[in-house]
Amino acid sequence: MRSEPAAQIADAPRRQERVDLKWLAVFLALALLRGALYAIVVPPWQHPDEPTHFEHVRIIAETGVLPAADYVSLPMRREIVASMVNHDFWRGIPQPPLDDKTLSAVGISPLGIYTLTQPKLYYVLAALWLRPWLGRSVDFQLYVVRALSVLLNLLVVASAFFTTRILFPGRVTLLIAVLGLVVFQPTYTDIMSSVNNDALVNAFSAGFFLAAAWFYKRGMSWRAAILAVLCLAGALLSKTTAVAVLGAVPFGVIFY
Repeated sequence: MRSEPAAQIADAPRRQERVDLKWLAVFLALALLRGALYAIVVPPWQHPDEPTHFEHVRIIAETGVLPAADYVSLPMRREIVASMVNHDFWRGIPQPPLDDKTLSAVGISPLGIYTLTQPKLYYVLAALWLRPWLGRSVDFQLYVVRALSVLLNLLVVASAFFTTRILFPGRVTLLIAVLGLVVFQPTYTDIMSSVNNDALVNAFSAGFFLAAAWFYKRGMSWRAAILAVLCLAGALLSKTTAVAVLGAVPFGVIFY
């Protein structure tokens, strides 16, 4: 029979894993609660370019096809603008013309910066998420798509958790600090509770750096390689600014 100290030493990794997983559950719950509060409390359309991001999602959800760069649905824009006016979107700033000619413009419109030239992956996924709710009001649909971003943030939190555990095993204080930094950043929470393609880019980027941490600490792994390639491709197919992630690759190779 093993001595008590020997048994405790043998069980230490499992105890540590249980402690770590409890902290993961705590921070996932906090991220979900905090994201839901942000999604509900921030007035509709008040995130950067949220009207045009939503417009892009709604076009795909309604038509079932990827829109051309010059596609405009005047009835849809009228519906979105009516909601923007109802929620006092232009309070404190001059309201632009909202006539049909202005709303039909391709490019910058009263809704904001055009997004139809952006990579499509986020908009396709969000459209599939939105499709069952097309019969509801445009405000309700907006909150539905915001909820998708909140859920994507849970993937970021989980990736940050596993990345920290791989790089710094047994460092509970550091693990809590990293998760707290991710969960409690106000601007970041705002982004991850709005309708925008940054939500998907952040999720893919977090997965990419998780795979990089695996390589760094544990050596070559085909599963990690596949995860890295898929996440990098997914990020590039979600937003053009994801090319910044590519900049980390040569530095990672050098330091590895």
